Amino acid sequence: LYLLVTTTLRLSPAARRQKTVGEITNLMAIDTEVFQNMTAQLFTFWSTPYQIIFALVFLYFTLGHSSVPGILIMTISIPINISCSIVNKKWQMRQMKLKDERIKMISEVLNGIKVVKLYAW
Repeated sequence: LYLLVTTTLRLSPAARRQKTVGEITNLMAIDTEVFQNMTAQLFTFWSTPYQIIFALVFLYFTLGHSSVPGILIMTISIPINISCSIVNKKWQMRQMKLKDERIKMISEVLNGIKVVKLYAW
């Protein structure tokens, strides 16, 4: 978090021309949250397969052959979850573009207010 903020604040004028204020603000606000959440989920990434295998084996030993339909339903639901995730990602990308535009417009309005106050119109 600290590294991203300090790097963003030290951007050269050429680098600032490549990105809009909205994109830079989104990088600072949203992407830092993604990195924070990612560090918290590292344990989950490697432990989840073991938990699933343990749960399925335990379910089979507890219920016997009756657990097979449940396991099949869970297996069939994996492609459905993947397709829902793809659609969700597309919506999030669209939302990010709209946020960039909104922040850019707000920044322009605030800069206009600063100019008006500076010249005391």
